[in-house]
Amino acid sequence: MVNFRRHSVRDHRQLSDAQPQKLYWPTATALALIMVASLLDSQSNALTRPEQLMFSQFLLGFGSAFFLAPAMLAGIGGVFADPRNLVSFSVLFGMSQNIGGLLGSAILGTFQTWREKFHSSQLADQITTLNPLIVERLQQYSQMYQSQIGDSTLLNVQATTLLQNAATLQANILAWNDTYLLTAAISAGTLVWVFWRLIRLRLTARIALKRATGSK
Repeated sequence: MVNFRRHSVRDHRQLSDAQPQKLYWPTATALALIMVASLLDSQSNALTRPEQLMFSQFLLGFGSAFFLAPAMLAGIGGVFADPRNLVSFSVLFGMSQNIGGLLGSAILGTFQTWREKFHSSQLADQITTLNPLIVERLQQYSQMYQSQIGDSTLLNVQATTLLQNAATLQANILAWNDTYLLTAAISAGTLVWVFWRLIRLRLTARIALKRATGSK
């Protein structure tokens, strides 16, 4: 019975020690999928349609879900080593998911709003009647409602409103593109950190093996 317990504890320790290197590759794969999906979505424009985003959103959702499994298994390794860690792991994992989700949404939402204001100000500076492209666009909008609005003043107001709406839409699109670029940058940075940790673990294991071999 005592030998069985010793073997069980030893197996759990071996599993706990072997898990990090094995779990780094699924984590890296998930981060790579999130990065690729974010880069694809960062190329959106006013002509982008929902069906064109299905593949990238699938990659983003799959990568996000695939990232949770290695994170959970990494914590379960500590539970195997000491079952008393089960309650602490459950509480910390649940809190990290809830707080992380709320904090991540708040940060990305704030960043998107800030970038939208920035792009709106940039586009507003370009909307001037001195720009021949703006004048041409106003004429196109005026022709669209010329048969419905007889008053030239109201027609100009309608054309200006449509142009402002188009500028607001473009500013939001550019802001979302910047948000996806930020997500890709965070994923890339985390991916670099994961590979650095993996290389460090391998070097540490190799040094420990050389020391153990040399001592014998």
